[in-house]
Amino acid sequence: MAHSTHHLYAHVVFATAHRYPYLTGELEAACHQCLREALIECDVYPIVMDGLSDHIHLLMKYKSNASISDIVKHIKGKSSYQLNYIGKMPIPFKWCRGYFAVSVSPRDVSKISCYIQDQKKTSQSEYEAWVARHFGPVL
Repeated sequence: MAHSTHHLYAHVVFATAHRYPYLTGELEAACHQCLREALIECDVYPIVMDGLSDHIHLLMKYKSNASISDIVKHIKGKSSYQLNYIGKMPIPFKWCRGYFAVSVSPRDVSKISCYIQDQKKTSQSEYEAWVARHFGPVL
């Protein structure tokens, strides 16, 4: 179909292995850059990305022929490889095995964008409740 238009959005969340707080300071910026580059390789447009020291929230626009699982596999693999290549971590960098993904209506893109941008402002109790709902109890 030569004249098809798609507006497909997904909110994706994934955590560091064992919820280790890797993502601070320079490493957080390097991780975000690695993820952006990997998304572009997948022909995916990253709308907004943020999180806390142990997880990433990503709102992305993707094409209809893309698989979210393939996108996440690629960006997690490439970013962990690159971050380990940088070698500034006290222990090897790893992502957890799973991820959370939900489709987002075009009318909710701005609301989800604000939610992701406010990650660092979210209270600790809200964060822990969210983690418990999606990843199990905080250890």
